[in-house]
Amino acid sequence: MTKRALLAQDEPWWGKTRTDWKLAVEHPYASNDSILPDYWMDRALDLCENELTHQFFGLTFTDLMQLDPATFEKIEKRVYDYARRQAEKMPASLKKELDGGKR
Repeated sequence: MTKRALLAQDEPWWGKTRTDWKLAVEHPYASNDSILPDYWMDRALDLCENELTHQFFGLTFTDLMQLDPATFEKIEKRVYDYARRQAEKMPASLKKELDGGKR
């Protein structure tokens, strides 16, 4: 975040932002669907809920938050792909039992 703030301060819109500490820069061209800091935090929290993240990669929430976006997304894809493959291999009777008999 510090690097982004240091680079952004040279931009013409920097002095016009209302952010007190300029950590969450309000870019005038940002749309309502722009990526905010909570976006990455929510994705990291979701990934932490999957035990495979810790079991196979040994990553904690702090580790995930320090990754660059490309690496984070590669790890996230691997974890979810592996979880999907495990679920596909699960016997139907066990799936039914885990779902509470809904299937």
